Amino acid sequence: MLRENEFKILVVGPFNSGKTTLIDTVCDGKIVKTEAPTYGLYKTVKEMTTVALDYGRFTLRSKKIHLFGTPGQERFSFMWHVLARGLDGFVMLIDGSDPQSLLKAKRIYELLASLYNVPHLIVVNNKNGRVLVRKEDVKKILGTNAPIREASVVNKQDVEKILEELVKMLNENR
Repeated sequence: MLRENEFKILVVGPFNSGKTTLIDTVCDGKIVKTEAPTYGLYKTVKEMTTVALDYGRFTLRSKKIHLFGTPGQERFSFMWHVLARGLDGFVMLIDGSDPQSLLKAKRIYELLASLYNVPHLIVVNNKNGRVLVRKEDVKKILGTNAPIREASVVNKQDVEKILEELVKMLNENR
């Protein structure tokens, strides 16, 4: 169980949405990764994939933040529930350069939002300066009133801003 000045935040989203990168960016590379080589169609996108979790910790305005990144591939979906145990909030990432990412995010989002009534944000990851996924589409397809932000998860200031907003929501929820 976490202390009062600590939060457990899940970083979720489809394969290649930027979960590992977000954690790596804000935790300055000091993270635990469980990666394995990709195969099949996934190999054309990237060489490695998360198979269990990514974990990083950092301090934000005197709060210890524990970030747990979930695997994005459906075959590792059993880990979503394992990692969600005791969560305070979550960040849902969507690859803004890939409209299919939004459709894949729908199942993950519906599952988490229905099982865990916790504060959360949805982030359209601006990869390579190409944003093909509009916030209006995210709101409509996910059927949500949760805050939707656009950011680049390789930009530390963007990531900190997102997490500051979520921590503010978490503080208000306590």
